[in-house]
Amino acid sequence: MKAIFLSCIFLGLLFGCSDNSVVVSETQSSAKDSLSIALTEFSIPNTTIRALEALNDSTVWFGGSNGRFGYTLDNGKNWVIDSLYYNDTKLEIRSISVLENGDVFVVGVANPAVVYKSENEGRDWAVVYADTSADAFFDAIEFWDAQNGMLLGDAQYGCFHIALTNDGGNTWNKVACGNIPRALDFEGPFAASNTNIAIKGNNAWFGTGGKTLSRVFSTANQGKSWRVTNTPIVSGKQMTGIFSIDFYDENVGIVAGGNWENVFEKDSAMAITSDGGINWNLIEPHANAGFVSCVQFVPESKGMGLVTLKGRARGGESSMSYSSDFGNTWQVFSNSNYLAIQFANKNVAWISGKNKIAKLVLE
Repeated sequence: MKAIFLSCIFLGLLFGCSDNSVVVSETQSSAKDSLSIALTEFSIPNTTIRALEALNDSTVWFGGSNGRFGYTLDNGKNWVIDSLYYNDTKLEIRSISVLENGDVFVVGVANPAVVYKSENEGRDWAVVYADTSADAFFDAIEFWDAQNGMLLGDAQYGCFHIALTNDGGNTWNKVACGNIPRALDFEGPFAASNTNIAIKGNNAWFGTGGKTLSRVFSTANQGKSWRVTNTPIVSGKQMTGIFSIDFYDENVGIVAGGNWENVFEKDSAMAITSDGGINWNLIEPHANAGFVSCVQFVPESKGMGLVTLKGRARGGESSMSYSSDFGNTWQVFSNSNYLAIQFANKNVAWISGKNKIAKLVLE
């Protein structure tokens, strides 16, 4: 959604790719019960990083503001960092996807809204899809497999911009508006943590928010046709709604968000489903109540393990929380305003924020 992009576009300044050094700090903390976390932080100056792709516990790719992208293959000991431009414009990268064959896709959200592809670890890039119209805004990209993927963009004239590929991202075709439920006035996804699309099997889901309703759109045929269901997540203002969505399997899922402009607003910020998104039930206010920027299931947790982040690029209250019982109780950890998280396995995740990436170990 354009609003969160415009509110954060001022963040970050370009830094030279010749300086690939990072500053590392290590901290440890423990929760009230038996869980503990170990955090190794890498300073990557002058970019706000919302887009992560964790390939394993030693390899992660990122995309951020000022066109910055990069990766490490060796647990953060060395980083390859560079900048990506469209003509003379530095991209605002909010989404990244890396396929098993090594192909990398990054999304510039607006002015222009563009998808780039690299087949050689970011040394060369080609534009594979773009929309240069004034109101174009791309939110996220995800793939079902090495050939089939989807791109999600803001609605134009009441129709969400959903484009599909079936040739590994070389060509893309928009889904006909008649196959997508009509967008409500002022409704859209939030490109806040690269977690506004969830994919399992042939299914995909994305969440929305805004001044009308907070809804979940879903497909069971790799994006060819869509349905929509209402959720109880707070709505009614420009920056209220679903900011993050994840599914553990084809039935069990969670949405999270709230009011980005009032992080202390406690009600209606997270909801769960056990029937593939047909019905959603609120997680009642508790120690983890309030705005959530990102939520992810812990792998191999039988759908019971969850981690949430409460960061904003604007700053303010932030924390990371862990639940082992599907959101009924939470252990809350202080953190330094992280925005996005992606798990490499059940014990290791990579997290990112303003000017930093960290490796998180759950013990």
